[in-house]
Amino acid sequence: YSYLPGYVEAAFYHLAVLKGDAIEAVYACQLLHALMALITAWLIARIGRRLDGQMAGIVAAVLMTGTPWVIVTGSLAYNEMVVTLMLAAGMLAEMEQRVSPWRRGAMIGMFAAAACGAKLTAVGMAAVPLGMALLFSIDRRRWPAAMGCAALLGLIVLAAWLIRNTVACGNPLFPFATGIFGTAHWSVEQAAIWSAGHASDGTLGERMHALWNQLLRFGLGVNPSEGEPWKPQWLILPWIAMIGVVIGIVQPRTRRWSLALLAMMFVQVAFWLMFTHLQSRFLLSAVVPISLCAAVGISALLRATRSSLIRRALTMLTALGLIAWCSAPAAIFRNEARGAPAAAIGLARMFTGDDLAPLKQRELGLSTFPALFVNHVVPASGRVLLVGEAAPLYYRPERITYNTVWDRGPLSRIMREQPDDPAAWVSALREAGYTHVIVNPSMLERWERSRWNDPSITAKGVMGFANTHLQLVQRYPRGEFLFEIPLAN
Repeated sequence: YSYLPGYVEAAFYHLAVLKGDAIEAVYACQLLHALMALITAWLIARIGRRLDGQMAGIVAAVLMTGTPWVIVTGSLAYNEMVVTLMLAAGMLAEMEQRVSPWRRGAMIGMFAAAACGAKLTAVGMAAVPLGMALLFSIDRRRWPAAMGCAALLGLIVLAAWLIRNTVACGNPLFPFATGIFGTAHWSVEQAAIWSAGHASDGTLGERMHALWNQLLRFGLGVNPSEGEPWKPQWLILPWIAMIGVVIGIVQPRTRRWSLALLAMMFVQVAFWLMFTHLQSRFLLSAVVPISLCAAVGISALLRATRSSLIRRALTMLTALGLIAWCSAPAAIFRNEARGAPAAAIGLARMFTGDDLAPLKQRELGLSTFPALFVNHVVPASGRVLLVGEAAPLYYRPERITYNTVWDRGPLSRIMREQPDDPAAWVSALREAGYTHVIVNPSMLERWERSRWNDPSITAKGVMGFANTHLQLVQRYPRGEFLFEIPLAN
């Protein structure tokens, strides 16, 4: 994933540099992302106000902010809120009729490219919808100038990523377009696994069924995929939006932009159906037009009510409904982490062991947290290989080697070079400087089920090798196994 455009990660890195330590910067990264969610809500409020007045702006911002998916992702050191922010900023720019079309095109190009720099799926979730809305908002004769400026500014914004990838691996779009620009350090097999892992091979009917489950009823009713997350992260927002867009189209005042919002949602859903592996959170960028559609419908309904008494009553009900809406994420949150969702806040230094006494570091490192063992028990000259563990935040990076599922780590290379010779694998690991191996068989099994892993790196095969030729030190409560590589005879 380091070859994808990492513009948000670069911002997080800047915070780490300013703080002088990545762990110390963790909370700052989370707060930066949360701030972007709040700025998105502010922009949505401005868009809603332009579409149908103050009420529409307030309702849209509250609906967006109170959507559980926004709370879940917006509170992480993640990148999704940058996409929603750039999408909302682009939509607001398109409504600035006082700005010339070519200037609007330049702004849209920058916003769309910045969204793609944050998350590459923004190509279909933000860039294409914004480009389509730009054409919708200007005279046809101005299309070439506007789109030309958009393309030029977009290319400039993404140039850092394209140049970096070209220098690093020869393929400016890696890990995509490998058939055109080459597979870089990957094999053809790895490139094929990547492509298969980032798209669905389901039929149109299966994809539409996924849309029903992942958007329209996500978290409601029986979970269709046992073991997968299933909580009402959308609540009933998509249904309110569908009613709202109909009301908005019927009203002459809001018809033009309601049609534009409907077209944007259609493009986003079509992209999700055709080019993603159909997970609910990959639709999150659609929360911008969905919230606006719902808000316009509610606002238009209130405005169309002739009786002032009934209007005041409906306004009060709307206010109470929005309060309840914002309370729903809290109800979901309180059941997380066995009823103690906030228990680990402020404990980052405990997870690294830096805030613990030496005896406690060793005790917890040998019983509970493998990162503490690596950071404080393994000798400074030691080195640990992580197999099936690709989340190394709390480990000291100079003491570990790890790889994502898409890449091939040292064990893959050793097993391929010396097949069917486990004794040689031990010697090769030892000669490479490794003293310990941490295996996460549960993650390896998940990679196997997904068919993403190196076929030679299976939970059964790795654990069989480790149990036979390495020395078991500890099995941790979360399922990791710590092995020591025996010294040479």
